[in-house]
Amino acid sequence: MILPQPQRPGDVLYEKKGHVSYITLNRPQTRNAYDSAMRLEMRKCWLDVKLDPNIYVAIITGSGPAFCAGRDVKELASHQNRASAPPPTTQPAPIMKSGVNRTRWA
Repeated sequence: MILPQPQRPGDVLYEKKGHVSYITLNRPQTRNAYDSAMRLEMRKCWLDVKLDPNIYVAIITGSGPAFCAGRDVKELASHQNRASAPPPTTQPAPIMKSGVNRTRWA
């Protein structure tokens, strides 16, 4: 699967330490409001978590004072003003449909 390149690199930070992956929403100026560019970045993170057998858990956090304010309504409004459809977010990404179904017992 080929995913588009991010529009704003750094909006989602991703790192791995040992068996843990850390995903950080990094738009504190918008209280980490979730937009289309972040959605693409998150898909990449989840794909990596799913495909890396050494990752046991993923921790999602937000930078700044809020975890995530929800959908970026300014992005939605900009599409409404242009009379264009907003990028879809109601359908889960294909990699999310299958889930990360690895269970490890100590």
